[in-house]
Formats: sequence, structure tokens, C-alpha cells
Amino acid sequence: MNPIIDEIVRNAHQLYERQEIEPITKTNPFLCNVSHLCITNRELMGQIPAQECGYIGFAYMNILNLTDEPKVFQIYSTISFYFLEKALKFGYVNDSGYSPIHVQTLNDALIIMNIGARSLCRTFAQAQGIVPSNYINFENLYSLPSYVKQILLCEYSYFVEFVEALETKGITIERDPQMYQRYNLLKQFVSTGFFEEFGTANSLYNKAKEVRSLVYSYAASKIEIGDIIFR
Repeated sequence: MNPIIDEIVRNAHQLYERQEIEPITKTNPFLCNVSHLCITNRELMGQIPAQECGYIGFAYMNILNLTDEPKVFQIYSTISFYFLEKALKFGYVNDSGYSPIHVQTLNDALIIMNIGARSLCRTFAQAQGIVPSNYINFENLYSLPSYVKQILLCEYSYFVEFVEALETKGITIERDPQMYQRYNLLKQFVSTGFFEEFGTANSLYNKAKEVRSLVYSYAASKIEIGDIIFR
């Protein structure tokens, strides 16, 4: 492995593994190192092995969460999505036992669909050749553009996979009331036709996977040549 990539991966592992004793703040040395090494070696970001990408996605999810500058929200939310989805698409395909980082990656994807939704939806639009609107009324769910509804649809698909992963470990999502409530809300959207423009209830999970793959391919087409500017 390239020594710089190895250093990025090592710091991302340390960030994840030491989070109980090294709080994840703006000054966390492992988070700072991941951010600095990626930004200054952006041409290498697309070469990080898929099985390590869950750790990098975790790092960028925290970078986004700690960022106060709106101008970079779309960049960080998209980079995090790219790494998380790369891990899920290629890194854990044979992980039938759902390793801890696999479960964590699904959890982080759910977080990104929430904290990054208002900026990530722009990338969802651009991936489909749509010019995103400069103003969206997120309070009126039924007036949302299709590309914003797709964020919710993908969140639903991540929940389906997350619940399955938890069940293999004998854990039920009911243990987390907030996540349980959110999953029930999305299932209600499915059953009441909120997503009907994307297909029937039985086809929505597969549709979400198609959308995720499309957006991932768009993000990859830029990140893998060192272009991380999304706006």
C-alpha cells in the first residue's frame, strides 16, 4: 500500500478505535491527520482500499458534523457518502457475519442521510444532470423535489440493511427509541405512497440501491481523479 494511504488508514483506524478515550473534536489528532492527508493528497483518495473505506467515511462524517462553514458542507457530505458507499458496495460484500465496522458504516450512512441531507441532495441532483434549486422548503415534505425525496428513500434502504445486520447479532432496533421512531416513519412513507413516483412499495429498496449506485458513480468519477469540489 502507498505509504500515504497507509498513514490515512492508520489514523482513521485510531480515530474509530480510540473514540472512547480520545474525544472526537476539531483538535483530535487522528481526525486532523485524516483531513490533512486526504486534502493534500487528494489524488490518492480514490485508491484507498474498499475494506478500509468505512473508517474513512466515519472520519468524514465527523468532519462534517464538526464543520461550521456552509460552503464545504456539500464537499464533506459527498466525500463521506462516497467512502461509506464504497465500503458497502465492495468492501464488505463477503462479510456475511456483519463485522463491527460494517454495522458502524451502515449507522454512519444513516447519520449522513440526516446531518448531510441539505447539502448531499445537491450531489444527488447533479448526479442526474439536474440543476439543484437554491431554495428548498424542507418543512413541507410533499413539496420536496424528487432528488431530495431520494435522500429519504436511500435512508430507508440503509435502515433495511442496518436492521438486518443488527438482527444477526441478536439486537433489535427498538433498543434505540430515536432510530426506531425514524425507521417507522420511513416505513410509513413507503406504505402510504410518499415514494410512489419511484415505484411500488416492493420495488423501493432496489430503486434506492440504483440511486445510491448512480450517485456513488458520479462522486467516484470526480474523487478518483482528485477533484473533491462539489457545489
